[in-house]
Amino acid sequence: RYGILEARISLDGTSAHFFCAMPFDTEHAEKLFHAFRFAFLIHAQQKGFFALHSASIFYREKAWLFCAPSGVGKSTHTELWRRLYYSRILNGDLNLVGFSNNQEPVVCGIPWCGTSGLYTTENIPLGGIVFLKQSGSDQVLTRTTEDAILHTIWRTISPSWTEEMLRLTIASAEKLSKAVPFFHLQCT
Repeated sequence: RYGILEARISLDGTSAHFFCAMPFDTEHAEKLFHAFRFAFLIHAQQKGFFALHSASIFYREKAWLFCAPSGVGKSTHTELWRRLYYSRILNGDLNLVGFSNNQEPVVCGIPWCGTSGLYTTENIPLGGIVFLKQSGSDQVLTRTTEDAILHTIWRTISPSWTEEMLRLTIASAEKLSKAVPFFHLQCT
């Protein structure tokens, strides 16, 4: 429908082939850009990075991620941080998380940001992850390691098409759960 006739991506992320119909215009380019995302995410996963459905801010020299399903308030929450604490919004919808060469947790800037249009290409140390839930009152709870791992996997959009891909995602979530704090914010 959008000019992409077929896409072939190797499971290890080392090759991808896209077959497009002509004429090729701006609308086709945008759809192809999103098709590339799958190949990129597979390759990133092989390198120990995974994409987390989250909005992020820069606060106290670190990236802080706010994770929740669509419509819960990630964008609203990051906008409040921007307005009240002058925090810069790093990405409005999707963050690539992993570990730097010196094994520090980092958020790597990527251009996929949902409808917000807000993203960065910087790599920034990760401060922590907050899972949002709408509630009638405001309360912050710390997450157990097991709960942090499970919630991280739920919000991950990196492919889990094979058992090996799922294992890579789980291993990354386990490693991350030992490296940064995880919180559950029930908020109005």
